[in-house]
Amino acid sequence: MKKYISGLCFLLCLSMSIYAQQNARIQSMGNSDIVPDISRTIYYNPAYMNDYKNQAQVSFDSPMIGIASLGNVMSIGAILNRGLILNSSFYTAGLARLPAVTSVEYSPHLLLGVDLTAVKLGADIFWEHSAYSLETSTAATTTKNNQSINHFGFLLGGNFILSSVNLAVHAGIGFPVIDAKTEATVTTETKSESGFSMRAGAEANAELAKLNWTLGLDWNHLAYQFSVAGIKQNNNSVNVYTPYIGLRTELVDNVLLVAMEKSQLAFVSSESATDSVVNDTLVHTVSCGLEKQFAKAWIFDSLALRGGLSYAITNTGTDTTRTGSIENKKGYVTTLGPATPYLGFGVTKSLFTFDLVVDPAVWSGLFSGPDVARATMSFKF
Repeated sequence: MKKYISGLCFLLCLSMSIYAQQNARIQSMGNSDIVPDISRTIYYNPAYMNDYKNQAQVSFDSPMIGIASLGNVMSIGAILNRGLILNSSFYTAGLARLPAVTSVEYSPHLLLGVDLTAVKLGADIFWEHSAYSLETSTAATTTKNNQSINHFGFLLGGNFILSSVNLAVHAGIGFPVIDAKTEATVTTETKSESGFSMRAGAEANAELAKLNWTLGLDWNHLAYQFSVAGIKQNNNSVNVYTPYIGLRTELVDNVLLVAMEKSQLAFVSSESATDSVVNDTLVHTVSCGLEKQFAKAWIFDSLALRGGLSYAITNTGTDTTRTGSIENKKGYVTTLGPATPYLGFGVTKSLFTFDLVVDPAVWSGLFSGPDVARATMSFKF
C-alpha cells in the first residue's frame, strides 16, 4: 500500500498545469470525448467518478483528478487545475474593476460519490477565490484597500443504469461576487449585484444496431451586474447551449471506432437603458478516431495505437440595438476549418498507463518532427 500511496503523491506533484479540455488519449482520437474515461468526471458529470474508484490521472498541460473509495458505497476525490468555471467575460470585467487583483487562481474541487449500483450519485464542490488587502497610514489619514473576487458553487449529478439505456443528469449553481472598497477620508465601493450561474444537462447512452450511441445536451447560464459608487451598470448575461451526438463500435478485434458531432451556441449580452449588444458564436465540430489495442508489446502489458481528425465550422455575429436612435445592426462571419489530424499511442505496465499525442500538422523542424501536444499519466491504486 505504501508504494501505491507514494505513486499517487508523485502524480499529485506533477499537476502544475494549465486548463485544457482533453487528455492525451481523447485528443489523439480527434477530441471525440464520448469515449469512457475518468476525465469525463471533470467536464460532464461528477456521478461518473463512481466508475473510476482508486484511480488518478494527470495530463501535463491539463487538469488532474484522483478518486479513492471509502468502502463499497462512498468515494471521495479531488480535481486540481480545473480552470475557471465561468465564461471569461465575468473575470475580464471583474478584474478591470479590481486593479490590485491581477488574476483569479485555479481552485481545487472536492468530489463526493455514492455508488448504489443501479443509481450512482456525485457532487463537485468548488470555491474560486482571489483577494488583495492593504492598509497604509500617514500623519493625516489611514487608507484601507480591500479587493476580492469569489465564485462558490456546486454541481450535482446522477447516473441511472436502466435495462436498455444509461441516463445521466446533472445540475448545479454558483454565486460569483466581486467587491472592492477603499476607505479613507471618502469611502468608495465597487461590487457585483445579483451574480448567479447555473448549469444543467443530460446524457443518454444506449446500444442500437450493434452501435453504442451517446446523445447529450448541456446548458450553462451566467448573469451579473456591477455597481460603482451606488450606481448600477449594465446587465450582463451569458447562455451557452451544447448539444452532441456520437457513436462507438468495434470494427474488428480490438479496433475501436468513435465519431461524434458537437455544436456549441453561445450568447453574450450586455444591456443598458439605451442599448443592447449581443455577441453570438456557433461552432460545429465533427470528429472521429480509431484505437487499436495490442495485448503484449515489448516490456509492456498492452499497447494502443491511435489516430483521429477534427474539423470545425465557426459562425460569429454581433447584434446591436440602440433605443434612442432606433438603430439595429447585425453582422456575421463564418470560418471554415482547418481540419486537424492527431496521432498518439498509449502503453500500460502494471498499474501505470502512459499516453502521448502529437499533432502532425505542426512540424517544428526537418529532423525534430512534430511537437508533442499532450502527455497523460494514469495510475490505479
